[in-house]
Amino acid sequence: MSLKMSSNGPAYTTLEIREGVPLSYVSEKLIHAIEDTHAVGQAYPEARKRLAHVMYSQTKAFLALHNLLGAANAPGLPERLLEMNRQELGRWIAAVITNGDLLGMTDH
Repeated sequence: MSLKMSSNGPAYTTLEIREGVPLSYVSEKLIHAIEDTHAVGQAYPEARKRLAHVMYSQTKAFLALHNLLGAANAPGLPERLLEMNRQELGRWIAAVITNGDLLGMTDH
């Protein structure tokens, strides 16, 4: 038996009609915030522990926007992102964009 399940789970799924700012614009702004937080963590490694909460909030919003909210609860995700080099972070962001569904149109 094959069950189709959303990566967000039924509690996070709802049909909406959007009017306003394109979601791609919101995604772009979240990417800049994640990259900026990462840059501060790279410049000031001693601040990473304090930045982890900020990174968690930003990545949770970014993952939710791309309908990958379930991935936000991966243990230690904010800390791992802060420890990555810039290229690794870029690959992670690209993977979210590639594997996610910004418009929520795909049946998972």
